Amino acid sequence: MNRITASPQETEAAGYEFAESLESGAVVGLYGELGAGKTCFVRGAARAFHVHERVNSPSYTLINVYGGRRPFIHMDAFRLKGPDEMLAVGFEDYAGRSGVCFIEWAERIEPILPAGAFRVRFTVLDERRRRISSE
Repeated sequence: MNRITASPQETEAAGYEFAESLESGAVVGLYGELGAGKTCFVRGAARAFHVHERVNSPSYTLINVYGGRRPFIHMDAFRLKGPDEMLAVGFEDYAGRSGVCFIEWAERIEPILPAGAFRVRFTVLDERRRRISSE
């Protein structure tokens, strides 16, 4: 994926489209500065998995698990000092299991991301536009 979005709605649509092709066990690391659109992207991805609850950033809870057509796990590593803290809250219990897992601020836990994890990068181009690219 290499896409430029011009609104939160377009960023959510990009997340929806990206998630449609994910299979069980997929782990997606999200990279980008504060306000770059990571949570908007996850909201769209959650819709693709039939999550009907409001999806919020788990900055304080660290992990939110939603029901849907399969488990949808949303993690946030912003407040963590490193990979060991993510392991301490049960990262391995969630990542790579039967659902899909999206991790905001993945750069903080890069060493423990599983092989084959997707990496989605968000670049702020200006007040409205974001570049979203995946590896």
